[in-house]
Amino acid sequence: MLPVPTGVAATAADQQVNLTWNASVPATGYNVKHSLTSGAPYTVIATNQSSTSYTDTGLTNGTAYYYVVSALYAGGQSADSLAAGATPNQMLLNRAGGGMASASTEGSSTETSAQAFDGNVNTKWYVSAEAPQWLQYKFGGGVKWAVVRYDISCANDLPQRDPMNWRFQGSNDGTTWITMDTQSHQSFPNRLQTFHYPVNNANTYQYYRLYVTANRGGSGYGTQLSELALMAYGSIAVSKSGH
Repeated sequence: MLPVPTGVAATAADQQVNLTWNASVPATGYNVKHSLTSGAPYTVIATNQSSTSYTDTGLTNGTAYYYVVSALYAGGQSADSLAAGATPNQMLLNRAGGGMASASTEGSSTETSAQAFDGNVNTKWYVSAEAPQWLQYKFGGGVKWAVVRYDISCANDLPQRDPMNWRFQGSNDGTTWITMDTQSHQSFPNRLQTFHYPVNNANTYQYYRLYVTANRGGSGYGTQLSELALMAYGSIAVSKSGH
């Protein structure tokens, strides 16, 4: 009996599934097969693959796909491996990059609004002025995103400076704002901690802002945060012109 490939693993990504498996010595190649039903029948999608990995692309997000691999030898083809399955999904990524940050009040040269969008929790936006304060981001190149989650990371010191009450808003002109989420009595028990806030939003906006109406310490304390991430799926970006 010819050795059957082992260790077949399927990892989902946006509109694709990445497959890996263990080498079968002395196989000369591999056939990859998939199905929409666990078990059978399986359709061959790649023949005589020389490597022990394969990426199945152009798939439908939210649909389950099942895979088996057979090995090719000088004496013939092995039986199919055990099946591995995965469901492709869109990738949720932080889209705050290549745009412009601004704030109601800017901090020092090393604690500006831009530091809240640099992907580094060890930098921060800090202003000595107490709330209300706002932190804003405009996507560059006329691009708009449908943000479905925003993430707030608190800064390194003084929890009294943390945002406590706020509104998360979107706009396409930087003047008229639509409130998509309102939070109150929020707290960050640990320094540099990140909390995720899902938003029920299908609309694309070029501007987003966090309008902080109160911080933990109230009067006499400034306002700060280390990161504000704007999370959107990869397929929902559109240009300002709609193309």
